[in-house]
Amino acid sequence: MYARTESNPLHNMTPAAPKRALPKLSADEALLRQVEAEINDPVAVAARLAATAQRDRLDRWRKDPVVFAQEVFGLQTWDRWEEMVRLIAFEKSVAIKSGHKTGKSLGFGVAAWHEGICYPGARVVMTSSSDLQVNDILWREFTNLWKMAVLSQRPDGSECRICSKCRYPLAPKDKETDVTPSCQKCGATGNGDPKPKFGALFGGEPMSLARTGAVLPNGSDIKGFTTNEPERMAGTSAARLLYLVDEASGIDDAIFAAVSGNRMGGARLAMASNPTRQIGFFFDAFHRKSKFWKVFTVSSLETPNVKAGRIVIPGLAEPATIEEFKDEHDEESPYFKVRILGEFAGGSDDVVVPIDLIS
Repeated sequence: MYARTESNPLHNMTPAAPKRALPKLSADEALLRQVEAEINDPVAVAARLAATAQRDRLDRWRKDPVVFAQEVFGLQTWDRWEEMVRLIAFEKSVAIKSGHKTGKSLGFGVAAWHEGICYPGARVVMTSSSDLQVNDILWREFTNLWKMAVLSQRPDGSECRICSKCRYPLAPKDKETDVTPSCQKCGATGNGDPKPKFGALFGGEPMSLARTGAVLPNGSDIKGFTTNEPERMAGTSAARLLYLVDEASGIDDAIFAAVSGNRMGGARLAMASNPTRQIGFFFDAFHRKSKFWKVFTVSSLETPNVKAGRIVIPGLAEPATIEEFKDEHDEESPYFKVRILGEFAGGSDDVVVPIDLIS
């Protein structure tokens, strides 16, 4: 490349002065300059640290939905429930039969939020055997979890708190004594600390109806449909898609047929139910098609309240109620097997347990 002189622009051409090469910085010098720049910009420092902490949190939560449930919602968890939510998070096809009051609907709510928060752009579809079941049970659990994550407020209005020593979620105060129970994990006493809030991750409060759904700040979408809307179930698609089907034993096989196409494309399905019918898609998952499913059974007798003989986690099966059932029903009766043990009643494959025994 040549530069022209003003005296003779055509012929008096001289080489242009070469550009000075900037000295190459070593990795340590570059890092030092970055630190020096950030010292003068505390906002940039805070943003970088926040982004790093957020990334680390999401990595930790993706690896374990139980940690997600404890840290985000302040939930006390227990062994069999933990097994259940891990299966939902990591397996493609999961079938869960259970007794009453084992936390399966809560588990579905946690699974929906875990999928939506940890995997941007994910879609989750929840359904159940009736409109009442979808909106008043599944979606209510889902919105209660939002309040626990964002407002740090339990469904009863009390504050979610964590142990000051080990950071494990604390049980709510005893209503009679107004004393917070000791930490289940480390035994520490006291009122603990407020649980952190996660409003930025969760966004605004979900709509009141499941079909209206919730759209998260990261682009994930979570909705609930009733079982009379099979076309909407089938019409949902995404690169990462999770179906959660509650009370699956009472759902017509047409619903499962509606989602079968998406399952071939990688969509995952988790279904749970009291085992009320000995026929159909849910029953087959535990029998002739069991090789295609991760099957799981949890009994009401396995809950921490029943095992400890006292209330450890409010809302789960209670020992007094179990004893009452034992007094009223033979432990080999269909009622006890279905409602307490989470087992199929036995007998002919086309037996349907009468609704008055399970409602």
